[in-house]
Amino acid sequence: MVKAGCKHTFMSLRDAADRLGLAPNTLRIQANRGSLNAIKIGRDWVVEAGEVERYRDAVQGKPGNRYHR
Repeated sequence: MVKAGCKHTFMSLRDAADRLGLAPNTLRIQANRGSLNAIKIGRDWVVEAGEVERYRDAVQGKPGNRYHR
């Protein structure tokens, strides 16, 4: 994770994918679609830690995904 200033904590999409139990490519697709708010820096994507939790909460419980209960 990388801290930028004092307000934001960023992580790579690979770290976010590990946290969510998803493939990094899945999160790249979601970032390109706008479903995941991520920032592309050069060739790498980064996402705020809070956005990872927001994304988890947004998809949790939807049929057809691993978080469905």
